[in-house]
Amino acid sequence: MFIRTDWQALPRAERPELLRPLVTHRDARRFRGRRAAPPRYLHCMVGNRRQAVDLPRYPRSRAYLDAHRPTLERRRYVQRAGRAWYEIWVPQDPGA
Repeated sequence: MFIRTDWQALPRAERPELLRPLVTHRDARRFRGRRAAPPRYLHCMVGNRRQAVDLPRYPRSRAYLDAHRPTLERRRYVQRAGRAWYEIWVPQDPGA
């Protein structure tokens, strides 16, 4: 996850496809959020298993992550867990 305040400054054609608004306590109501944007994650469900998305299918997202690849690859705990260099440490349930 990358949190920035200047995503709108990027031309739309350069914004990662997997980019979604961050929902915080300011957006929440009791038991549900106000925003209804479809979630996008770096993980998807295949059968009953969670796996990393096929990053080449999202070229702008891949370009953005590639720009940060050296930093992301230094996360040894992700490597030791057998995850791809761009995955998050504790993936959420995409189906939830």
